[in-house]
Amino acid sequence: MLGRGLAAEADEALAAARQDAADRPLAVRVLARQSYLEGLAALQGAVAGRGVEAALADANAGAGVPEAAAPGLAAAEVLLASTAESDPSMAAAWSAQTSCRALTGDGARRRSALDQAVAAAEAESAGAGGRERAGVGDEVRLGALYASPHEAREAAPDGGASLAASAEGLMLSAARRGGWALAWAGAGRAALAGGRAADAETSLAEASVRSSADPSVWALLAAASLAAEPTRDADADAAMEPAARCGMSGGRDGAVLDRVAEALRSRGRLPAAERAARLALVGKGRGAGSASIALGRIVLEAGRADEAAAAVAGAAKEEGAAGEAARRLLAEATEAAGR
Repeated sequence: MLGRGLAAEADEALAAARQDAADRPLAVRVLARQSYLEGLAALQGAVAGRGVEAALADANAGAGVPEAAAPGLAAAEVLLASTAESDPSMAAAWSAQTSCRALTGDGARRRSALDQAVAAAEAESAGAGGRERAGVGDEVRLGALYASPHEAREAAPDGGASLAASAEGLMLSAARRGGWALAWAGAGRAALAGGRAADAETSLAEASVRSSADPSVWALLAAASLAAEPTRDADADAAMEPAARCGMSGGRDGAVLDRVAEALRSRGRLPAAERAARLALVGKGRGAGSASIALGRIVLEAGRADEAAAAVAGAAKEEGAAGEAARRLLAEATEAAGR
């Protein structure tokens, strides 16, 4: 069965829900679809100006969610719950609920919604004659659900290892069947999240051959080289060159660049770390707290306290853990500058 983290009860419940949905009047299914669209609109409206993915990345980095977003998120949760009640087999509704619950910090319930989303998506890919093997595109879609970075942390009791393994298995299956660069990259990203740098490099090397102009693949390769034992700094440097040349930016994959910058900083390679941190800030806009903190820490260690203070001044005004970290770093930089 696809999605190895899925509980058997959820699988059985979804099978019954599919039959219920098939027997349900068309009017009920239309209303469920309308409720889903309204819930999705409420979710998008709650994070207006940032986008759902950017808001999720900020929440995962500890930046918190602005108080002004709370009413919209609550409304989205109600509408999406109504959708799930009317049509439990709608994968998109469960997937939207995982985002909603990630933004509100409801760890246990978001993992439950994630499992339901994967079960429903898996059911959609099954043939009329029973549970048939999903297509390549379906496996990539299911793998992407399990690979969601905001789910692979505190939402999972094992710190995300089971989610990463499920994602990698699905992506590898799709990659070997279809040869898609997207699938190879997804497998590499999942392996890296699961702490398997060598496996990540193997998959990402395949992705780079098939999509040499994708900056995310090169940045992930750099991160994998720095996570290897022993680390291979020269390979990481070689991968970062096409990443920058192909337009890598924090707006697209800031978490990877943050990881690269921190790994380089920990090795004392401050100029290279600073380049990665500045790339992470490109395209970030609001909610650039983690990237700003990384840059501030690097330039402070380089002896440029005034620049460090300027780098984190904006992040220090944010709420949540990221804001607290930025305020501590700002105080340290201010003291170092002799103000």
